Amino acid sequence: LTFHQLLTHTSGLRDEGRAYGPRDEAALLETVRGWNEDYFFGEPGQIFSYSNLNYSLLAAAIEQTTGKPFADAMRERLFAPLAMNGAAFRPTEATTYPLAQGHHARGNAKPVVVRPFTENTPAWPAGFMFASANDLIRFAKAFLNDGQSEGGGKPAISPKVIAKAANGEVEIPGLKVQYGYGLRIEEMRGARVVSHGGAIPGFGAQLLIVPENRLAGIFLTNKSGGRLEK
Repeated sequence: LTFHQLLTHTSGLRDEGRAYGPRDEAALLETVRGWNEDYFFGEPGQIFSYSNLNYSLLAAAIEQTTGKPFADAMRERLFAPLAMNGAAFRPTEATTYPLAQGHHARGNAKPVVVRPFTENTPAWPAGFMFASANDLIRFAKAFLNDGQSEGGGKPAISPKVIAKAANGEVEIPGLKVQYGYGLRIEEMRGARVVSHGGAIPGFGAQLLIVPENRLAGIFLTNKSGGRLEK
């Protein structure tokens, strides 16, 4: 497998998204090392097929490359340079900041808090980041300003990385949508939009960036299924 295939979901790995699992941070690498060829549904590089496992494997590579736990590497390489001070992957850290509780709700029934709290360490890289709207605004601003943080100085994210991430690398079958590195690229009302959304039990999120118009939209919900895609 190549990093390109993992980043573009063309690895041939099957998808798996468990809301609950191991809580030990060592479980990320242990879980990835426990995979075998049964985790492949096809040959790498053949077709786009979204798989959360791609990003678990990428995170394991980050741990091996940096020699640090994934959560620490992300803080050092991304959160701290962009002053995303409330962003975290560890729930024990996230709960030290103002944190909305996730809820389930069916129809007109009263929403109820999701208990126990969703937690699966090997799945952190695929959608378990805690962040406020302000944190994500800082990321969006850097994305629109060639990686430059609000504080100035050296770009927090390489402009080459941003350009590569937002470039359509593969076609998503059946849709007039391309996929870059972790981002969908499509046309909406005549504008090129890069985006990514996601959900875990109790929470939903959607990030939209319109580079040419220098616009961004951030939508966060603390209710299951509330991704606000429209």
